[in-house]
Amino acid sequence: MKDLKEKVGQLFICRTPDNIGQIEMFVNENIGGFIIGKGGEIVSKSQSTLEGDNLESLKRFVKLLNRLSQKNKKIPLFLAIDGEGGKYFNRLKSISDYKSPRFYGKKFEKDGNLEFFKREVKKFAELMNQIGFNINFAPLVDCAKKGYKGYLAEEGVFIKNKDDLIKSEVIAANRSYSDKMETVITLGLTAMRIFQEHNIIPTLKHFPSYGTLKKNQNPHRVLVKLKLSKNEILAQIEPYKKAFKNRCYAIMKGHVITCLDWNAPASLSVKTDKFLRDKLNFDGLAVVDELHMGAIKQYYSRMNCEEILKKSAVDALKVNDIILTSHPEDFIVMRDAIVKEANKNEKFLERVNKVYNKILYYKKIINLL
Repeated sequence: MKDLKEKVGQLFICRTPDNIGQIEMFVNENIGGFIIGKGGEIVSKSQSTLEGDNLESLKRFVKLLNRLSQKNKKIPLFLAIDGEGGKYFNRLKSISDYKSPRFYGKKFEKDGNLEFFKREVKKFAELMNQIGFNINFAPLVDCAKKGYKGYLAEEGVFIKNKDDLIKSEVIAANRSYSDKMETVITLGLTAMRIFQEHNIIPTLKHFPSYGTLKKNQNPHRVLVKLKLSKNEILAQIEPYKKAFKNRCYAIMKGHVITCLDWNAPASLSVKTDKFLRDKLNFDGLAVVDELHMGAIKQYYSRMNCEEILKKSAVDALKVNDIILTSHPEDFIVMRDAIVKEANKNEKFLERVNKVYNKILYYKKIINLL
């Protein structure tokens, strides 16, 4: 019988820490999994001693993570990457020619050849299988603004020090398949099916959509209120509606405020989650986008940093199944905040148990258990 801390640990995926000792400590704490790198990069020079940019070093690193899990008799790990494709959001770009979503969108719109795209996704999924990754935080099914402008067309990646990136590609471009919804649906659902056929959990993102964001409306920095009507939002979520009818395993919720709930970002909104579950009939895994983004800090602007960590973790779990953090040093603080809340709130404890069982279910689906 797992104790409460062990159950709550399963609800987290965090970036791998920079040393083996801390990684093993997190495994002992029964963490649900790790994301290898952040975006397309190794996020610090010190971590490059653990994992590199070549195939063999990544395979060795994944094998090490799995050995630590087996050695400590823990539940097998989710091992995730950002694998959208292209120049930045593609952790495997040094060993894969998987191109940007927009490249595939343009090609498909030009020649209608879906088979080419299928082969490309299949090759990428097989590479993930070869290394041992089992979650991809992709495909992105946001439909870009008309004319391919805005946040998804060119996103500045904001970092304090360029040396923190092994390869300082600071522009992420062409993240959306298209500004045509039909293309986004066709390619997004095709990618979803192929990853799932390879026992990989694809994570469609960012619900309800980042597609209408302007160039300067970056959730990494600010909390944006989308001034869209209910009908406009319904049009933006068309890829999700189609995906849910095709047994979508997982989605990622975005840090934007919409008319579904004017008082909270979609990622933390009870009303938005109710719409997702009750109206759209989604019963898969909901992953909350990174909780250290500027949008979340702005939402909890009256709190200090530690209070934000604790409050956002509890609020996120009320309406999500997996908490994602690229700041591993905060995992224990966030986990303990959830444990504390569950110990005093029976309804929240029931939520923890329900999500824990759902995570085990999906680990069985992809043959981890």
